[in-house]
Amino acid sequence: MVLFTLVELTRTSPALLARPDKVVPVKPAAVVASVKPAPKPAELRVHVVGAPGGQAVPLAVVGIDDRYLIADESGTVGAPDLHAGVVEVAARAPGHELFTARLTLSAGSNEETVTLGPIATTSRTAGTTATPAFLTIDDGPDPRHTPRVLEILQEAQVKATFFLIGSRARAHSELARRIYLEGHEIGNHTYSHDYDALYGGSATDYVRSLDKAGAAFKQIVGFEPELTRPPGGASGNFRAGWRGAIQRAGYQTMLWNVSSGDGTKTTGERMLAKVGNDLDRLDAREEAVILTHDVRPSIIETLPDLIAQVRKRGYEFVVTSARR
Repeated sequence: MVLFTLVELTRTSPALLARPDKVVPVKPAAVVASVKPAPKPAELRVHVVGAPGGQAVPLAVVGIDDRYLIADESGTVGAPDLHAGVVEVAARAPGHELFTARLTLSAGSNEETVTLGPIATTSRTAGTTATPAFLTIDDGPDPRHTPRVLEILQEAQVKATFFLIGSRARAHSELARRIYLEGHEIGNHTYSHDYDALYGGSATDYVRSLDKAGAAFKQIVGFEPELTRPPGGASGNFRAGWRGAIQRAGYQTMLWNVSSGDGTKTTGERMLAKVGNDLDRLDAREEAVILTHDVRPSIIETLPDLIAQVRKRGYEFVVTSARR
């Protein structure tokens, strides 16, 4: 049997056929590059006002895409170095509902007024028979873990209370603002979280740490939280007269009755078991205040299951402002 191979020669010069020892390169067709036009620069000034009346809302927290800013005393904040197109804008301030919108910016200067409506009297679902549960998260903000915690909470549609350390909030101010803008509550967890400094002195020294943290929060999120939590809890730390001194200074202390045990190194399995055991000890219809932390990786792997476990037992997650 004779095999033939058919070779198709295309776009070959006669010179190549005449002199097989000489290769004549074939020029490739011109390639037309797809060049996108450069984005046009834009800037945005946002004026935050409240309804009704349209009065300026000073020190409102404003988010523009992935920037988290605070307005000045006139309720105005500016964001340069943007690009024309659609941006996500959010704004929040105490006593007002969270505002979110998508705005389309033109090239150059843009100005927008956003109106914050009055906050609802309660965040609980009308007519619910579920027992309230308050998810509290201590010791942040932590840039390693807090962003993922926020994503998990958003996916689960849960609002939490973050008891932030003042010094860490100052170091990661945009992350603290993001927490607030995503609808969570912020509590005061002292400025230093230093046990010796906090509990080695007097109640006055302890209140000074709360005040220092409050001043930091005022600069970061525009208000000083009244809700506080002592590092390590009050038992064994507060002495006689401390609770009264803290209350007279204008603070409200919130402890917990359910703990995940994640303040130290642990596993997800142990965390879920600890939460389950603590829930079993609560009286019927007793609200659950759940302690977790966002400074260890264990919270990331366990939080979705923890939320599901609490809900399965008939609890409804609500924010702490609905409790007060």
